Amino acid sequence: MKKSTLAIGMLVALGALWSGGAWYTGKVAEENYVFYLQQINRSATSVSIEHGLSKVENVKFERGFFSSTLSYDLLLTSPKDNITYRLPMAGKIYHGPITLNNFSVAMFSADLALQKNEQTALWFTDDKSNPLALTLAMAYNQQVKGELNSSAKVNLDAEQLQWTGNVQFDLDKKGFGKTVGNFPSVTIRKETEDPARPNTILLKNVKVNVERPSADLFNGQYQVSIADFALNGIDKKGQDYRLQLDDISLSLNLKQEQNWVNSDFVYQMADVKENNRSVAGLQWNMKLNHLDANALRLFLQGADKLNRQNNLSVEGINALEKLLNNQPHLQLSPLGLTNSKGNATLNLDVGVVQNVLNAGQQGKILDLFNTLTGELNLDKAFLKEFIATSLMASDNSLSQADAEQNAQNILDKKLKSLVSQGLFKETDDKYTLTFNLDNDKLNVTGKDYSEQDIQAWLFILAMMIYAGGV
Repeated sequence: MKKSTLAIGMLVALGALWSGGAWYTGKVAEENYVFYLQQINRSATSVSIEHGLSKVENVKFERGFFSSTLSYDLLLTSPKDNITYRLPMAGKIYHGPITLNNFSVAMFSADLALQKNEQTALWFTDDKSNPLALTLAMAYNQQVKGELNSSAKVNLDAEQLQWTGNVQFDLDKKGFGKTVGNFPSVTIRKETEDPARPNTILLKNVKVNVERPSADLFNGQYQVSIADFALNGIDKKGQDYRLQLDDISLSLNLKQEQNWVNSDFVYQMADVKENNRSVAGLQWNMKLNHLDANALRLFLQGADKLNRQNNLSVEGINALEKLLNNQPHLQLSPLGLTNSKGNATLNLDVGVVQNVLNAGQQGKILDLFNTLTGELNLDKAFLKEFIATSLMASDNSLSQADAEQNAQNILDKKLKSLVSQGLFKETDDKYTLTFNLDNDKLNVTGKDYSEQDIQAWLFILAMMIYAGGV
């Protein structure tokens, strides 16, 4: 047999194999897309109208040999005026085993983009970019990788939204896996009585990172960071108002072992500025451990329904009671504020007894806890600066010197009184309060207090609150 004949035969065989594979993967692509769109509609039925998501309609899948065309309408409902926005999506799906759009080995790949209609025409900022463009590919293990690019200016109700961003994802068929989002800028403008002075919110360099491996377990990592958050508006006096938050970061790590969930939450903010005046930074490290997984899942479902109802459902209440009765453990390490002069920190360790709600019916407060330990440290320089800043924020005519003197007077009156009562310990540069549950007594800054003492404190505090004294 001639080599040329053999080569031609091999090409024909490979072409037949590719054609057969393309036909098969096109069939699989259609089945999977139908599955995904049905999944969106199932999810939408469980999401309250406040979330805005409605459903997918008018799905059209025209299967070809090497590629197919797909179109559908994504319906979004505005909760304020009950207007439904119809977002038409359309594009091509390229069949494997080698996709023709990028010549990759995949079950199929797809390019989809938002189409213009009367409602979406204004979303297009120019003729070159698309407000919503999606590319994805499904591997033979049914893992879906893709990228969503979006740049738009949208008018909804009395608000104008403008953003540019990119989302990359690597997910399994059920939508679990890793998602990374980057949004260089997000702007929200809301009309006011003065058209020349709208309320605006500007976010810069927003990053989102989500890793959720499975729906069966609570294991997962969630991270959000915002380099700059700025709110510009008008206060009650009609004066210009600006609130700025610098370097915000939030992370939540969840880990489930058997039926118990442990959570680790970290929230940081470098600085809060009000009308360009620095107020404080925030550090919040919290662990909430030993949570019953089944009860947590039911409680979260009930909390979501709370958006549509005034009260938590009976199932939600029962789930919350089960969470509390199974010894949840709370740790703050620390919860703190900081400014240029110092900081204030609270470290806390709280664990409750089994069936704490039943124990609470006995009327003894200290019997509710198996662990109750804490330490509050207040730098004097921090307090003086923090109070002075708050005074100047409420009275623009107050000078820095007068504000600092008034702050010192407040500290001398309030904190000195607490020191004389033995609640705080004073050193040259700070005030400290400690407490620790030990042998049915609560030791507060070196002095033991009994159950009767604690109840008397709470009674006096309740009377002060009722009388408007606190």
